[in-house]
Amino acid sequence: AETDTWTSQPDIANYFQKLSDGSYRLSDQAVGATWFLSDEERIAYEAALKESLANYPIENNAVLGATGDKPRLDYFVMAFCPYGNPADEAAAQVQALLGDAVEIIPHYIIDLQNGQMQSLHGPPEGYQGVRELCALDLYGYDAFFAFTLKTNEQCDSNNVESCWEGAAEAAGLPVEKIAGIQTCFDDRWEEITVAEGTMNAQLKSLDPQTNQFRPPLSSPTFMINGETYLSGRDAESIKQALCSNFAQGTAPAACDTVLAGQVTAPVGNC
Repeated sequence: AETDTWTSQPDIANYFQKLSDGSYRLSDQAVGATWFLSDEERIAYEAALKESLANYPIENNAVLGATGDKPRLDYFVMAFCPYGNPADEAAAQVQALLGDAVEIIPHYIIDLQNGQMQSLHGPPEGYQGVRELCALDLYGYDAFFAFTLKTNEQCDSNNVESCWEGAAEAAGLPVEKIAGIQTCFDDRWEEITVAEGTMNAQLKSLDPQTNQFRPPLSSPTFMINGETYLSGRDAESIKQALCSNFAQGTAPAACDTVLAGQVTAPVGNC
């Protein structure tokens, strides 16, 4: 754990399990183990998993700072992931329909290592994630989704540093708001990046193939009220999942509206 490889590549830790004596072994997932040789170990694992499945949404909501009583969607993407961009489009449609009746919170899978931005498709992708969060914080959902969707359409991780301002202008943001995004980025990009990376590392997302928990490292990852959401990624499916979390008889009338014509999200993850 003190080697340069371990400290410079934090994802390596996900492949190991730390034992009580401080040593490490490769995790069962890393070596492909699928069977317990010991019934005692199997029973203990199943009991622990059952307890975790009951409690992890509560733990996640604490990490997310979710204190309200509205149905809440947290979704995790990378700014230029082809599987994550449709999540932005679906979230935008649901937000436009349900408005303040629900909470929709975007997150970016980014981190800061040795002072450097970390994002799958390179630092510019992470920088754009920060700019989009600045737009949300400063100007609200309409500006955020307009800016994000137009950037997804016009830019990529190779040209975004010279492209994003034009995308923001095409999205209808006036000069002063574009300047505000730049100022926010200049002043807060490290703070925002550390906050996103720290929060993501503390969350538990259920892997449906292994029934094991891992941080939200794949774009897109969805949570509804702190619980991993694994159903349809289109706007109508997400709307239905959120609307099903209203107490009986309290769902807004907009829940009866069918979201037609939405983009069909490709199956896959970055």
